[in-house]
Amino acid sequence: MLQGAVISEDMVKDGYEDIMNIDISSVAIELMRTKYEHFPQLKYLQMDFRDMSFFSDDTFDCIIDKGTLDSLMCGNSALLSSAQMLGEVCRFSSIL
Repeated sequence: MLQGAVISEDMVKDGYEDIMNIDISSVAIELMRTKYEHFPQLKYLQMDFRDMSFFSDDTFDCIIDKGTLDSLMCGNSALLSSAQMLGEVCRFSSIL
C-alpha cells in the first residue's frame, strides 16, 4: 500500500492492524515514520514499487495505490514503468 497519507491512519482507526506503506522517497518515508510513530500498525519502507523483490509472492491481502500509477504514467518509459508496477501488484495479491 502506499504512501504516508491520512488513509493509513484512517485504516488503523477502522481496525486494520498491519499496514505496509511504501514510497520511493526516503524523505517522505522518514516524515511519515515520525508523524505516525504512535501507530505501531503502520510500517514504512523506502522502495521502488516497480521492483519489490524484497517481498515474496502473495505477501499482501490488498494493495491500494494512491497516485503511484498516475505518477508513473507521466514519466519517462511510462508504459514499461506502469507494466512493471502492475506486474508487482498482480504478484502480491489476488485481483478482486
